[in-house]
Amino acid sequence: MSAETQAKVLNKDIPGYESTSGDHDHTSDVGSLNNIDAEKLKLLHDEHNHLRSRFSQLISIPACGEDIEAAGKLDYVHWKLRQAEEPPKRNKDGLGFEFPEHSYLGDSLKLAWDDGKSYIAKNKPITLPNGLKLTYGEINALAGDFYGTVNPISNGKDLKDQQGRFRSAWHWLAEDTTRNPNEAEKILNILSVEAKRVQEAVDKGQDPSEVYPTLKDTNAALQLATITRPAECPSYLVLASINWDHFGIDARTAYNACHSVALETAANGDLQTGYAMNAFGDHFLQDSFAAGHMRTPRRILHNSTNAADLCAKFMHDEDNAIGLDVESPAGKSWRAYGDKRLLDKVDADNKNEAWNAVRTSADEIYQAYKTKKVTEYPNYGAWEYAPTLESAQQNQLIAPLFRPDGQRRADIRKRCEYKYTNSYWYLTTALDCEASGLWTYPIEPTDDCKI
Repeated sequence: MSAETQAKVLNKDIPGYESTSGDHDHTSDVGSLNNIDAEKLKLLHDEHNHLRSRFSQLISIPACGEDIEAAGKLDYVHWKLRQAEEPPKRNKDGLGFEFPEHSYLGDSLKLAWDDGKSYIAKNKPITLPNGLKLTYGEINALAGDFYGTVNPISNGKDLKDQQGRFRSAWHWLAEDTTRNPNEAEKILNILSVEAKRVQEAVDKGQDPSEVYPTLKDTNAALQLATITRPAECPSYLVLASINWDHFGIDARTAYNACHSVALETAANGDLQTGYAMNAFGDHFLQDSFAAGHMRTPRRILHNSTNAADLCAKFMHDEDNAIGLDVESPAGKSWRAYGDKRLLDKVDADNKNEAWNAVRTSADEIYQAYKTKKVTEYPNYGAWEYAPTLESAQQNQLIAPLFRPDGQRRADIRKRCEYKYTNSYWYLTTALDCEASGLWTYPIEPTDDCKI
């Protein structure tokens, strides 16, 4: 499906929606509360509610032990699921959960190398131009969420502009020597503490989504590690506030730009840099399998006060937790969940399709290196496995909290009621969502949903 077709899908009036009002200035929240600033500060800084992790981090499972032999198989994810139900087996090296969810997908790949051999990505770090040594999966995890610029890739006016924006983001991870390698290593160290707890949960047969609410907030540490960056390369939380590259059609635009540069690099004879650049782009490909990234209108849910961004976070969390029924161009249908649920047993089918997409993405890089020819833009094989944006929008049990036209679910407490309004404020909507208690994990369908 072309980008033009996808854009039309996202902006059409979807049947089944019932509007309840006309236009309203929901961007200007003046007068919505007697003490707006105080309520906003309470909303943003209350360490005892789920907003303490405003922008979800993805935790993963790297390949280890018997995973090494299984990683080359198409049913790797299902194999891993069965293993999780059995007593855990550990290698002497003690490898386990060490990286964000993105890394799980990348580090379990088997990559053909320029020495004629193949290696599990987890065991073959790539040395970047600035000396930073990262695995394919570690680059997956750091890209976008931790390294980017003030100019989102998808904002580019054409492919050349988008490619230039990717190269600028790539610079801050792979070429800059004023902060790296030290900064990236510090970020990975912070994330490893959280990942250890997730490992313990899976070893006990628990779903990681049950553990996340008990984890110590790492946002402060991650922000502290990145707060002294130059203006062009935003800190962790500032980068998260402009992260529409990770959502919907914008994620596809971002991946296509990155993948196109990686293909050219590999075709020109530099396989390792091609892999590394592709791993950066695969972050956006992987995000396309998270339910909360499929239909959240992230680009329009953004304003200077961050109230709109918080509304996007509520919709993002709701869809990730409850899931969406999706289909791929390859003809497969499944229920997709998202951030915090990648390693849950119920998400096995979604994990498998995501892994196959990432495998296909990396395979195209190697083929470009071997044949000196690149796959024609934007007909990349990975999208055959990804959920279509149409399927994520249509015939869903849960009514989206926000529509592409900006209208909001009229009653945020009725998740299955397809009635919409344009009479709302972002700030009061965020406060109402928080006060409802419905966004405290586990997030579940409400009583109006006939399941």
